[in-house]
Amino acid sequence: TQTGMSVGTPTYMSPEQASGDRSVDARSDIYSLGCVLYEMLAGEPPYTGPNAQVILMRRFTDPVPSVRKTRGNVPEAVDQAIQCALAQVPADRFATAAAFAEALETGAVTPTATPTAIVAGVGGTAAGGAASGTVAPGGTPPGSAPLGSAPLGAAPPGSTPPTQAVPASRPGPRASPRFRIPTAAIMLGLGFLVGLGVLFAWRRSHADGEAGPAGPRRVAVLPFENLGDSANEYFADGITDEVRGKLSQLPGLAVIARASSNEYRHTTKPPQQIARELGAEYLLTATVRWEKRPDGSSRVRVSPELVRVAPGAAPTTTWQQPFDAALTDVFQVQGDIAGKVAAALNLALGSTQKQVLTEKPTANLAAYDAYLKGEEASQAIGVTDPASIRRAMGFYEQAVALDSTFVQGWMQLARANAYYYYVGTATPAVAEAARRAAERVVALAPGRPEAQLALGDYEGNVLGESAKALAAYEAGLKVAPGNADLLTASTLAEQSLGRWESALTHLRQSQILDPRSVITVRRLGTTLIRLHRYPEALSVAEHGVGLAPTNLQLLQNLAMAHLVQGDLAGARAAVQARSKEIEPTALAAHFANYWDMYWMLDDADQRLLLPLTPSAFDDDRAIWAIVLTQTYWLRGDQRRARAYADSARIAFEEQLKATPDNSQQHVFLGLVLAYMGKKQQAIEEGERGVALAPISRDAYTGPYIQHQLVRIYLLVGEPEKALDQLEPLLKTPYHLSPGWLRIDPTFAPLKGNPRFEKLIAGNG
Repeated sequence: TQTGMSVGTPTYMSPEQASGDRSVDARSDIYSLGCVLYEMLAGEPPYTGPNAQVILMRRFTDPVPSVRKTRGNVPEAVDQAIQCALAQVPADRFATAAAFAEALETGAVTPTATPTAIVAGVGGTAAGGAASGTVAPGGTPPGSAPLGSAPLGAAPPGSTPPTQAVPASRPGPRASPRFRIPTAAIMLGLGFLVGLGVLFAWRRSHADGEAGPAGPRRVAVLPFENLGDSANEYFADGITDEVRGKLSQLPGLAVIARASSNEYRHTTKPPQQIARELGAEYLLTATVRWEKRPDGSSRVRVSPELVRVAPGAAPTTTWQQPFDAALTDVFQVQGDIAGKVAAALNLALGSTQKQVLTEKPTANLAAYDAYLKGEEASQAIGVTDPASIRRAMGFYEQAVALDSTFVQGWMQLARANAYYYYVGTATPAVAEAARRAAERVVALAPGRPEAQLALGDYEGNVLGESAKALAAYEAGLKVAPGNADLLTASTLAEQSLGRWESALTHLRQSQILDPRSVITVRRLGTTLIRLHRYPEALSVAEHGVGLAPTNLQLLQNLAMAHLVQGDLAGARAAVQARSKEIEPTALAAHFANYWDMYWMLDDADQRLLLPLTPSAFDDDRAIWAIVLTQTYWLRGDQRRARAYADSARIAFEEQLKATPDNSQQHVFLGLVLAYMGKKQQAIEEGERGVALAPISRDAYTGPYIQHQLVRIYLLVGEPEKALDQLEPLLKTPYHLSPGWLRIDPTFAPLKGNPRFEKLIAGNG
């Protein structure tokens, strides 16, 4: 096994153990013992499900159960003690087993037909399994703007930890117990009961063909197959998303998130393998044909099939029914499919759930069509390149212009603008568009989690208000605790607030909810790099590239996982081996732009950069010019480097007129002034950038800004000032490491300096 890998029995694993946290302590054993005691009293574990994936998901999304709901004669004191032991956060549990034992000893079973008293005392540890663990997918997208930092909570998003209803404090003093049992007898009795519990658990898990404990049915809605014109692919995707969205709101169902399900588009994998990889019990597939007739009318034919995939058995069709309707009835078809699936799974629906099934996202088909085209362009805000986001913004604007009450259209318009402001060119117009759209969606749907996601993205990406962004995400999670998008988005706000370990835990929880999410694996990989957990980061990065081989952010994560360990050759080899399907100039432009990794490119890739025009950088002349400045300087052509630096200067100064408090633009301006030899002006701009975004205020972007000030000091001949800024960076969650410093040529001026030599002598 590896550090970060979850090891143990899912039924008894604590949340921190299940998420692969390496800081598992004795409170994890208290949680596991709480599971055993709950099972001995209730007859089943606190969280059940058809497979490990479902059990772990319920641990993060369901409230802490009360044993009194199953066994009403259990004393309240015992119930509260067990709930305290089952608290999701370790700090909310008993600090010691002795404290747990004391709380249990105060309880006595209420008399039944034959009066019985049960008092338990505890002094040891319980079942569970140590956590070492593999990490799961997730990395952070590089690039909060040109050259480096990553978007805060943008990306096809997603989120914060679902906080559960657990006792806020330890059980207080109780009345004296009716009697006490000697500790030795307590231990003997407990050992006997635990042995019985283990035996029954073993028999349950080994019974041939026996159904697992009841729990929410886990359904994966795979991308519906388009049988018509390939240009209509987006329409089939839209129907898929609407059906998935309706099903996800029904009680008794756990629906696999979009990002994971979409990994199986046009897949040739058999149903058993898909179900196993997603931890799903049911797969919903369909074919869609959109027929456009010469008279202008349209019909939609949808043929869905619900397949049950039981372990060790052949897939069986649970329900299948074709639908043929006019295009104007497409929303009714979506609701009918979701309703038929619910009926096939024997779900009892109340009036609220029935209303969810019949709800239409918009009454305007043209608005819906424009919205679906926006979703295709942005991959539901899942892309990171500014050009795709900008194209999607145009479609979302069309959608809300055609229907001003279209909640989903406003939500995605708000998020797209906020994300573009963070990763593209930040302008007041984009910021205002994001604000207006976010306010509109909150006004239209104040209680919905989608509104909180849009609001959180605006607060974090545009205003830089991480605390407010996190509050919005957490408000959404109270309504939808299983929303992986909210959970993943909240982790970037947490990181900006300096809550790195908490963010790591929540990313792993998000991965349990959405096991094949590219966004989660990307952000998880970047987080592990910043926390200097390099072997885990490399493992996650390799897994991510396996999920999405052409994703440039994941490929860059893989390269960085090698670079932080001082392995330049390994980084280049990893990129070379996995870049055959990627357009070479796109790869070169991306690496040269985000995280300033132009120096990692080999000679051939650097040559690809030199003839590029601003269009390769979303027509941002400032970024285009600074990339060429750095590349020419690295290659020894200082004349051309200074010429492009002057072009970059003009462009950055123009941008700063519109956004005078943009920390990155100030520090980039300082960098190009340093290349031009304008020492005092360069230092002033760099220091102003750091003052606007210090690490103490923004622990995510702040280190990158300070890194640029280090580069400015080196270019203008101030090595000691550079080291004053560099030394604390190596102790901060960030990607710079001793190994990185040894191979990055931008630090060459420090070679031989005793302070620098001491830094690079460290591990990494």
